[in-house]
Amino acid sequence: MTHIKIIFFDMDGVLVDSHDAWYEAAKSLLRMWGEDITTEEFDRRCWGIPFGSAWRKNGMPIENMKVAAEMLHREYLKQMEKVRLFDGVADFFVLLRSKGIKTALLTNTPKWVAEKVTEKLGLRFDAFPDLTQLKPKPNPDGILVTLKSLNIEKEDAVMVGDTPTDEQAGRSAGVAFIMVGRDIKSVAELPEKLGL
Repeated sequence: MTHIKIIFFDMDGVLVDSHDAWYEAAKSLLRMWGEDITTEEFDRRCWGIPFGSAWRKNGMPIENMKVAAEMLHREYLKQMEKVRLFDGVADFFVLLRSKGIKTALLTNTPKWVAEKVTEKLGLRFDAFPDLTQLKPKPNPDGILVTLKSLNIEKEDAVMVGDTPTDEQAGRSAGVAFIMVGRDIKSVAELPEKLGL
């Protein structure tokens, strides 16, 4: 795949290990509604699912959803010391820059939160569509809007994610998709997988 012009990345579980931070944030939030959640329940009920979908799926009161989302993201930012880059990510971004391949962040995490994370960890992107202004994954709008704005064909793009939500977004947009945890173990394997 030497024709690649842009790679779209999901953030959590792909570039950053943020599982524990999100779990602690969700646990704090749910306690306010009189619920407790184990790590296993969190993984099954919440991880990799857009917040609104998870909130509704778990039978939480719809009228509180917007306030709850704000509270969750504030709680998450309090857990920032638990968030770290996965091994190989920084080196891979250096390689991509050296080859002129663009990067885009495609996360359902609100942009104002994701910007704090990526800034703290030293990640920069050529494109960072705000999915709160478009539609969250699995909708492909973030990919399609970015490709159009950069004048890049879908055949020259790759999406890297770690959930079915990511895969559906990539496939719906018509771009190649690589699943972390299935196709590769981590981003560190991407140079070989992509022939870079």
